[in-house]
Amino acid sequence: MSIKFLPANTVNDDQIVFVILMAQRPNGKWLFVRHRDRITWEMPAGHREEGETALEGAKRELYEETGAIKFNIRSLLQYEGEYKGDKVFGEIFYADVEKLGNLPPFEIAEVTELETIPSIDQLSYPELQPIFFREAKKYI
Repeated sequence: MSIKFLPANTVNDDQIVFVILMAQRPNGKWLFVRHRDRITWEMPAGHREEGETALEGAKRELYEETGAIKFNIRSLLQYEGEYKGDKVFGEIFYADVEKLGNLPPFEIAEVTELETIPSIDQLSYPELQPIFFREAKKYI
């Protein structure tokens, strides 16, 4: 799969399908989540829902997947990729997470704080997440 990175605000907001979060705690560690159906880690992310902006989707996903209740968030960059044979657009956000609340009872079983991205064998999407993580860090 090829990913083409684009500057923020290149793609119209209504074309954004996916939001990905680079969520960092004040101690400098990154938040990674474990889906209840997997044993591997991933960056908080998800689909933008009908009627919400990409930013609203990013805020919702950050809360639903990490329990973040106090944070600052901003867009870093956008990307073009392929999903199920179709061209799709996504947006990567940076969140400085000051406070975590209780983890909502959705699909995430566990949240962890790590110095860097987990190793390839510990990632849910090893072919994509290192690329997203490395590129997004350039914009922080």
